[in-house]
Amino acid sequence: RAAGGGGGGGAAAWDSVRPAGGEGAGAREEYSSWHDIFREQLSGDSPDPELQAILDGTESNAELEAKIKARFEESQGEHLRPRGGADVEMDVKFLEPFDPFDLWIEFECAEPLNDEHRNCFDQMFKAWYILGNLGGFNATNAQTEAVSDSLATLAYDRDHAAASLDAHFHDLKDPQFDKHWGRCWFDIGTADQTCFDVLINSMRTISREYVQIKRVFIGGNGKQHQKASTEDLIRAFAGGDAVEPLAQLFNDAEQAAGTGAPAETRAAGGPYGKAFDPEPTVFGPEPPPGFDPDRLYS
Repeated sequence: RAAGGGGGGGAAAWDSVRPAGGEGAGAREEYSSWHDIFREQLSGDSPDPELQAILDGTESNAELEAKIKARFEESQGEHLRPRGGADVEMDVKFLEPFDPFDLWIEFECAEPLNDEHRNCFDQMFKAWYILGNLGGFNATNAQTEAVSDSLATLAYDRDHAAASLDAHFHDLKDPQFDKHWGRCWFDIGTADQTCFDVLINSMRTISREYVQIKRVFIGGNGKQHQKASTEDLIRAFAGGDAVEPLAQLFNDAEQAAGTGAPAETRAAGGPYGKAFDPEPTVFGPEPPPGFDPDRLYS
């Protein structure tokens, strides 16, 4: 059905096929032409059952139009969803150690992540990885970026493209989620840093349209969720002024225990003193030894 201009354009388009004599024999003849058009669509090897259901029982163009309108209104409920994000810009931080071959991306959302949210992040990270693995983030061959006029004026330089350096992602692990938090590990290899602009812009859209993202951490050791949980506990029990000194105390103790090794020791086996575990234990805050959560409420 063609879209009409203005509020009554659609009805006029349908009315224009009706004969002047009303809904008599002429209308049936006109309806037969519509009927034949739709029947032709059903004559193939794989007829559309939805189109068949629309045709069954119709006696006039008006009934046919009403059925199509009803089906469209019904499908709106199936495909249109309420907006779930927020118009609040997320905070983005790049952390040390920053190693493109051992890169963590962590994020915190404003609400616990349900299955739909998790699937959305999973598909986004995998799509980002596929583009990177195919060499899509390669600034040495970004010929369209320098064009200020119409791209129709661009003479694509094949020799320049052939001489550009390879830039490929190498690996990723499945995203992990815990309540409000999510994280994913990548080896982005020699890909250009523009890949982060693509990722951040994609996450901004998710934050506006699906679920609000409060903050994103790129780099580090993959334990920002633990650090944030520790700071929240300190803030709750000791006040905001104690957060920085006590958090630093915990960090120093962690490094002394060997679980937070500095960057220069990474060559000896990664940030945890061992190779990256594709299936780490529990994703979430690690309580101190002997910690009994029931004592907080006794």
